Parts: sequence; C-alpha cells; structure tokens
Amino acid sequence: MRLSSITRILLLFTGLTLAQQSAPFNLALLSTHKSLNGSRLDACHVAAGYEIRHCYAHTASLLGADVLTSLKTEFRFNASYQLNNQTQGYLFFNLPVGDVNNGGFVVPSPAQMHFTSSTNVAYPLLIPADNYTADFFVFDANNLLAQMGPFDPSKSNYEQVPFYRWYVCDYNIFGYQYRDLVWVMGKGRPEAANCDKVNVTRVFV
Repeated sequence: MRLSSITRILLLFTGLTLAQQSAPFNLALLSTHKSLNGSRLDACHVAAGYEIRHCYAHTASLLGADVLTSLKTEFRFNASYQLNNQTQGYLFFNLPVGDVNNGGFVVPSPAQMHFTSSTNVAYPLLIPADNYTADFFVFDANNLLAQMGPFDPSKSNYEQVPFYRWYVCDYNIFGYQYRDLVWVMGKGRPEAANCDKVNVTRVFV
C-alpha cells in the first residue's frame, strides 16, 4: 500500500521527534583559505522540494558578502545508533511552509548525497520528508562532520572509520552554476573545477 505524501511527512516528523535530537546548530567551514574559513552553510533552494546545503559564492554574488554572514540555517542531528564508538544519525533542517507564526508549519528535510555516474563528486541535497534515501552522518569528538566507511574495502573485516572528504567546488546542478559543498567518493581529487579542501564543523546556537 502506498503512503500519501502527508502520511509520509507525519511519519518522518514522528521519527525525527522520537529520536535523540540535538540542539540546533550552524554548520561552518574550516579551511586554509581565508575566503572560505568560518563561512556558514545555508540551505539554498535549487528546485521544487530540493535544497542544497551550501550556497556560499552563489549567495554572495546575488546578495553581497555582508548579507551572507547573516544567513545561518539552523540544522539538527538525530542520533540513531552507534558504530565503532561513533553516533550515526540524520542531518536535517526544518523547511518552513507558510508563515510558521500564523498557521504555517515546518517539514523536516534530511540530507542525502546526490551523485552522477560520470564523476566522483557527490553533493548534499536536503529533501523534505524523504527519510527513505537520507544518508547517515556522524559528528566526531571535535564536532567535525563525517561519513563512516570501510578503512580498507579490499579486506574482509571492513573496519569502519570516519571520512572527511569535503571540498568546495564549482559545479552545475539542475542547469545552475554553483560554488558549493561537495563530497568526493574515493581517495582521489574531485572531478570538478576550482576545488578547495575543507572540513565542516557544527557550532551550537
């Protein structure tokens, strides 16, 4: 039986509420490049029902860098289970629908990695009420955002360790050009233009 969109939203909201939910926080970049270091990440609309997590240069080119500093999306983390002493869970933000102070509501929008078969680069999308394809993330002891994976996939023990394969690159999504946060799949350099290595940290508000 297919669930209606409203039912799926309610189920996701219930699941996110019942899980061990963190206090709200901002996501910020750590980089050796002064233009990137300390920049806050924001949910930036890219298509119907889709947000990307970081719109640094794109937002700055439209609004100016002084306005950019005031755009600070509040994210949350829902702890789900432990893996090798790391707490995995959903990373999401609450997408406002209408005026939340006047009859509107919010829809939890968890992050998932979107990739194409032609490159080794994936980018995070925040999709409302879609916990079927949402990815698990971890925050380590230093509050750095990571994903867990096998330390050496060629070995049978599959020891799971955190990876920090974040970059800021130029790329095209849905016909629009962005300079944005991306994830590299594998050990190589990102197959994208003008890439800078970064880490992502959370700053509680």
